[in-house]
Amino acid sequence: MSPNQGDHHQASATYDLARCLARNQLVTSGITSFDDKPMNYWAWKSSFHGAIAGLGLSDREELDLLIKYLGRDSTEHARRIKAVNIRSPSDGLKMTWQRLEEMYGSPEAIEQALFSKLQCFPKVSSRDPLRLRDLGDLLSEVEAAKTDGYLPGLSYLDTSRGIINIVDKLPHNIQEKWISFGSRYKRDHNVAFPPFTVFANFIRTEARARTDPSFNFASQTSPEKWDKLDSYRQMPISVNSTHIYPAHRQESRAEKSLVDPKERVEEKEVEDEEENEEKDEEENEEEVEDEEDEEEEKEVDEEEEKDEEKVEDEEEDEEKDEEDEEKEVDEEDEEKEVDEEDEEKDEEVEDEEKEVEDEEDEEKDEEDEEEQKEDASTEHSSIQQ
Repeated sequence: MSPNQGDHHQASATYDLARCLARNQLVTSGITSFDDKPMNYWAWKSSFHGAIAGLGLSDREELDLLIKYLGRDSTEHARRIKAVNIRSPSDGLKMTWQRLEEMYGSPEAIEQALFSKLQCFPKVSSRDPLRLRDLGDLLSEVEAAKTDGYLPGLSYLDTSRGIINIVDKLPHNIQEKWISFGSRYKRDHNVAFPPFTVFANFIRTEARARTDPSFNFASQTSPEKWDKLDSYRQMPISVNSTHIYPAHRQESRAEKSLVDPKERVEEKEVEDEEENEEKDEEENEEEVEDEEDEEEEKEVDEEEEKDEEKVEDEEEDEEKDEEDEEKEVDEEDEEKEVDEEDEEKDEEVEDEEKEVEDEEDEEKDEEDEEEQKEDASTEHSSIQQ
């Protein structure tokens, strides 16, 4: 063996060893598992193919690795397909990717997942700007999917009906701002309704302003002040003909003029926010009550339907029993008629047999008489001789 051949063989062995180590490293930490969420499917698939590119995996190895890093539901589908194509791993791998794209990568599946995520997003409070930022991030995700053009169903979000459920989750003051902003946009751009991109940018701008530490005044308010404001809400009140005052503030209305105007404005803002939150809570409670009422009505309707079905089944059973009884009576009558006919036939046969016997007896008697006559005549002739 020449020195060049030895170096080449050693380099090849080193490459094989490096590729083996790379495979082991990939299996242990190089690939993330799929979470069975359609909105994450294409990103995960791209990451998976990028991680295994250049490793020279066989179809069987790729299929085994794919099953290892799928989610719970998708793993079951992949295992069934592998079991069917155990002798043809290439077909099994192809069918597995096709099944995954049908279940998680189709436009309908991704659109349904995004709409469901928007529908399930909780209501945003005016005291929780971080949740508003989370809503902005979700809208950015939906906007990116919509801009890609792969999901035509998301164009529904460009209409008023498409975003009404999202607007309902916003605090009252942001809803008012959106009404003003959207109306001005329609007027300036001469469009039927602002596109979804404009709405998403509006929410992100509001979230950015409310999460900016430079303007986070609410966090600088002392806890004692919030406790004081809460205590105002819980104090008993007294009522006169025209005004309502807390009981401890009836002594002198002139004291109100001594309050710092800035502090009064802050208290007014806090009271407005509390009123808005109370209004939002009442609306949420009303929605919950409406849902409960709908569920109760649905349950009552289902029970009524079940009762009606039960009554119908009972009536059908009764009708069936009556039909069976009538059928049994008819069968008994038929059997009785058949028995009577058989008896009549038997009687007729007996009468015929009796008549035949009588005729035979008469014929026999006549023959006996004739024989007797012949005998008598024979005796008479013999006597005369």
